Amino acid sequence: MTGIGNTARTASRAEIALALYGEPKRFTAFIGALLLLTLQFQTLPFNVNVQLLPLTTALALLFFPFIVRDIPRSPLLSVIGLFTGYAVLHSMLALGVDMMANPGDIRFYAWFRQLVAVLAGVVTYLVLRSCMLAVEDRDVIRYMILGAIPSLLLAGLNIVWGTLGLGWAGEIVKTVRSVVSPEGFTSPMRATGFATEPASLATSLVTVLLPVFLYELGTRRPSMGMLFVLVLSLLAFSWAFSLTGVLLLLLVLISGVILGPSRKMLSILMVSFVALSVAGIVLSPGNQIMRHLTVLSAGGENISFTDRYYSAFGPFLSIFTSWSSVGYGLGGVATHFTDVIPPDVALEIVWAKQEGLPSLTSIFGRVFAETGIIGWLLFLSMFVVAFRSVAALLKAESSPEKRRLYACFRIGLVAVVFSLFFSIGPYHTPYLWLWIALIDSRYIIHLRNTRTGTLPDAAPRDSDLSA
Repeated sequence: MTGIGNTARTASRAEIALALYGEPKRFTAFIGALLLLTLQFQTLPFNVNVQLLPLTTALALLFFPFIVRDIPRSPLLSVIGLFTGYAVLHSMLALGVDMMANPGDIRFYAWFRQLVAVLAGVVTYLVLRSCMLAVEDRDVIRYMILGAIPSLLLAGLNIVWGTLGLGWAGEIVKTVRSVVSPEGFTSPMRATGFATEPASLATSLVTVLLPVFLYELGTRRPSMGMLFVLVLSLLAFSWAFSLTGVLLLLLVLISGVILGPSRKMLSILMVSFVALSVAGIVLSPGNQIMRHLTVLSAGGENISFTDRYYSAFGPFLSIFTSWSSVGYGLGGVATHFTDVIPPDVALEIVWAKQEGLPSLTSIFGRVFAETGIIGWLLFLSMFVVAFRSVAALLKAESSPEKRRLYACFRIGLVAVVFSLFFSIGPYHTPYLWLWIALIDSRYIIHLRNTRTGTLPDAAPRDSDLSA
């Protein structure tokens, strides 16, 4: 094994990408950049007959045959393969049982849609993982920031529309959103950017941009452009008025104070967050967050809170009165909705959401209800293995900048884990797979270097883990 100072034998990321995939670095890096730049597009920019198809996922499906030709093994790949295989086989058995008991097109359609969603999610992970081998660390950060700017600018116009009542700003917002999110929520009083709804915008800011900002602020003096994007992100997050986003941000900041990468910076951010929240309450006492809290504190019901709570925990609460511990199979919740959620609550949710097929908005509860306790444990194992992988990277790395990068990867993974409870629903959402794929791509390089005794180039932009 060679040490950090020994450059007798090196392997650039381009050589590693060629060795692992046989793909030219430029093409693979271009597709990787495209995937990162489109993360904020939560739907396709035109109407399609699906509930949600993010642009990043659609691009991953399109380029899958050209990017993923060889699939190197890793602990994460193994556990994801186990979950996927179990979910598919289990769902086919559950579908057969349901179809024999109560034949109908709805059950088959719901199964097929969820099957496609699971496979699309796995494809997104594989393509992201493959592409990230050819994308430099600095470029990963840069593409995430650049990709968020158009959405943030639109959110800024949304704020101008809401605060100043300028009609031209509202017309621009409505026109752009009619293209990027034709079925999404649009209002002058809540920012949505390119997201489908304000809570989704807040989730993307916390799960994607917060770890990136932590890395940028901790490694170099921020430029004026970076400060502009940071301020715009804070304004967009504030104008989303999302209780889900506020709770998610608070949980991630608390976790960051414990885990790092910069406990002092995260402590300052948490204090600033509390101060801004108090200021927001004073300046805008009638905002959406305060309305939610007022209703809940008075013992009233809030359909948004009720939906998220029962979607996450309903299948567990009904474990003794339903077959959720065994699992109804992919799509099975559509025809067993009142089995996993109390009937009166289920009817209220279905009426409020006005969807043809009822579903659980939390993937945490969805996986349990559809795949049972075995599939649920396999699903959670993906995140356990991801945390172990990033811990191994941190242990093996001696570069302060690389360690900070991997610590920010870990914060991103923490944000995704919290999002499982109340923000992430579909299996094919790119945010679910982004940090897992990034961590796995760096871990593959680590494993290869360990086996071959090679070292990454010593250049600051292209430095990797030592063996």
